[in-house]
Amino acid sequence: MTAETDSDTRDSEDRGSGPKVPRRDKLTRPWVLLGDRIANWTITIGGLLVILAVVGIMVVLVRVAMPLATSGASEPPITYSLPAKATS
Repeated sequence: MTAETDSDTRDSEDRGSGPKVPRRDKLTRPWVLLGDRIANWTITIGGLLVILAVVGIMVVLVRVAMPLATSGASEPPITYSLPAKATS
């Protein structure tokens, strides 16, 4: 046996002279597992919605900024003639 294995064995055998504490079964309760699953799905869906929102914001920004990248066009102004105001 090596010194490391020897000390591990000694530590596990000699835990002190205090009272023995009964150990409970390490069985996870069903409602804890259900809550864990609900939390997992909620976090997953929330993360996907955040990613979708960021992509949506990027699409809006690209659509708003796209006209800045294209060449502008101008048309001649439209003129209207108004009838002269009648004097009385």
